[in-house]
Formats: sequence, structure tokens, C-alpha cells
Amino acid sequence: MASRPLSLVRCPLGHQRKCFFQKHVTETVDPRAIVGVPVVEKAGSAPAIYVAIRDLRGLITLVQMGVLEIHPWGSRAAMWIDPTR
Repeated sequence: MASRPLSLVRCPLGHQRKCFFQKHVTETVDPRAIVGVPVVEKAGSAPAIYVAIRDLRGLITLVQMGVLEIHPWGSRAAMWIDPTR
């Protein structure tokens, strides 16, 4: 999962309460643990900053954020457009 854009399902109040989907970095995440990956979502638009982690510290931070599902992309951050590399 390291160095891959991630899509997350967060349930900060537990799985029986309201959960939500997150893929973009927000100002509230720890920049030492969560890194941003610029991804162009629509041609001609500014890149959106997707969530990514580098290491175990990042994974632990996701758990502390109430993330119950982690969906990594098949490609790495450096070559996100080409999953074969």
C-alpha cells in the first residue's frame, strides 16, 4: 500500500454509525504520516490531492482516523497513470 493513491472508508464513530468515503487529503491529516499524490481527475483541471502513505506510521495514522476499509490503486504514486510500472 505504500506510495499508492488510496480510497478510504472512514467510520470515526464506529461501524454502526455514519461512515463516509474519503480520497482527498484534508488540512486535518498529519503531514508526517499522510502524503499527497496529485491526480488529474478531469482533463484541463487542477490536480486533486489524493491520500497516500509511506510506511507503518501512515497505516497507524489511518487506523487512528477511524479508517475501516483501505482501497489502494494498482499503480504507485510516481506512475499513477500506468499501473503496470
